[in-house]
Amino acid sequence: DCLLSRGLGDVYKRQGYGGQMLPGRSRTDQDEAAGIRKAGLLRICGGCALLGGDYRSESGIMKRVMLIVAYDGTNYCGWQVQNNGDTIEGELNRALSSLLKEEIAVIGASRTDSGVHALGNVAVFDTEARMPAEKMAYALNSRLPEDIRVQQSFRVDDQFHPRKTSCIKTYEYRILNREFELPGERLNSHFFRKKLDVAKMREACLPFLGEHDFKSFCSIHTQAETTVRILSLIHI
Repeated sequence: DCLLSRGLGDVYKRQGYGGQMLPGRSRTDQDEAAGIRKAGLLRICGGCALLGGDYRSESGIMKRVMLIVAYDGTNYCGWQVQNNGDTIEGELNRALSSLLKEEIAVIGASRTDSGVHALGNVAVFDTEARMPAEKMAYALNSRLPEDIRVQQSFRVDDQFHPRKTSCIKTYEYRILNREFELPGERLNSHFFRKKLDVAKMREACLPFLGEHDFKSFCSIHTQAETTVRILSLIHI
């Protein structure tokens, strides 16, 4: 499995989004933030344009920062913090808390399972640190394990939530279809020696397209606001 990208641009394209500032912000902070939103500074994330920008915070003023995270999930028990092993979320929390000298808990866009890799998963966190958001990626990568790397960090609106405002989520499943395995591909693909009938595979995918309720696949403790999803494209 590989989570390729997470598009998060739709919410920033809505007129007037993100007008509220957290308590304690000065009028200058509010005006500055509004000016940045109005200017429509564009950033590219997973194929979607994000309206936003980074502006230096005064000490003690809360700000929300987005991270674009790539990782090899081989050695991890998935994204979400667990008691039975290391996770991507746990490593990010530890590195951020150490770097910023405050307790940090990230919110992830997609809770990938054990062994799943990602090229562009998204996480956000709140901090009072004075460090410019765009510099955090460099500092974090020096503290993270070599199989986790932040690709980009920047400030977003205080109300932005990666799971509630996502627009696209892309997964890739790789099948290594040949006579013998390739050692370099063993952690990124499923080996299958017999000949595949690609035409039948494509035909079998058709019923999955469209809108479906995936409630039967969720645990009773799911935090999802809705279990309905739209599967828009399957490419083999």
